[in-house]
Amino acid sequence: MAVSRKKSETGETTVYGYTEIMRELKSGRLRPLYLLYGEEEFLLEHVLRTIEEQALAPGAKELDSRVLDCDGKPQKLTFSTLAQELQTPAFLSPRRVLILKNTALFTPSGNPYADQALRLISAVNDYSVLLFVEEKIDKRSKKLLNAVDSRGLRVELAAKDSYELQNWAKAYLQRYGIRMTPQAAESLVERSGRSMLQIRSELQKLSLACRREKRDLVDEALVDEICMPDLRGTIFQLTDHIAQHNSEEALRIYRTMTSQKTAPQYILFMIARHFRQLLAASAASSVQSLMKQLQTGKFVAEKLWNQKRKFSAKQLQYIYLLCANTDYGIKSGKIAEDQALELLILQALQPPGVDGTDFR
Repeated sequence: MAVSRKKSETGETTVYGYTEIMRELKSGRLRPLYLLYGEEEFLLEHVLRTIEEQALAPGAKELDSRVLDCDGKPQKLTFSTLAQELQTPAFLSPRRVLILKNTALFTPSGNPYADQALRLISAVNDYSVLLFVEEKIDKRSKKLLNAVDSRGLRVELAAKDSYELQNWAKAYLQRYGIRMTPQAAESLVERSGRSMLQIRSELQKLSLACRREKRDLVDEALVDEICMPDLRGTIFQLTDHIAQHNSEEALRIYRTMTSQKTAPQYILFMIARHFRQLLAASAASSVQSLMKQLQTGKFVAEKLWNQKRKFSAKQLQYIYLLCANTDYGIKSGKIAEDQALELLILQALQPPGVDGTDFR
């Protein structure tokens, strides 16, 4: 039977999203083949777990399913053996489940194995479920993707934007009769790196704290008190001190972050992302357009919009390039992480052009 599918969030092909696949699974329909991919690990794992619950009998997971992680190396797959597994009925469950993770079959590196993969896909049947779980796919892998479409379903689990995550966080707390201010929701989402897995962990802590203290409102103060440190806010402070040429405070903030066990490489990533977003702010026509471009909330967009005024576009470009050069220096072993970050901050404090000289 033909399946009506919506456009994917990336626009690359026609696939199901999270809402569509969960609606279908809850209706009791289980297909013999799935290709799950996308950036949102939390949603991906939820879909995978739901499929397993439908296909496997309680307590029979070890007996009737197998998970193989290829780590991006398709040569690890023994296609003929896997095909035989699919054609072997389950012992106790309605279906036998075979989960193949990170196979890279749907990328250019998997092209040499396309014919073998097609034979594996042709082995799927009504008493087994074959799942490919990939972080990314290449839409040019048309032969394999068409084979998936003909026998099963593609499911794209893309990362959610800030607004969707804020609404999800509010809905989670509403189940316990707890309200959340918009500022608190945005702060939680940003400090969690927009990871649904991390956000859920923080929401569990907030809900427990509210129920223990008989509170019915989560505000920014409670998020600051209960949740993981706001590294995004710290990066804003660090950048303010860079703009003010305050080396003592800039280095103090950096050393505080490292004393709190924040990895220098992650701090570098946060600084580089921040200056990339400041560059976007310097080119944006309004706060609203910046919100749309970065898919961020109003609070963060306004802070970026105000902070961009403290730098010229050339200074932002210079510091962003410093971040790229620092990353290369660390990864090539030319400089130690801690020394590289302190040098980056000192160089950023006085970039060429701040005193009116030519920017070269």
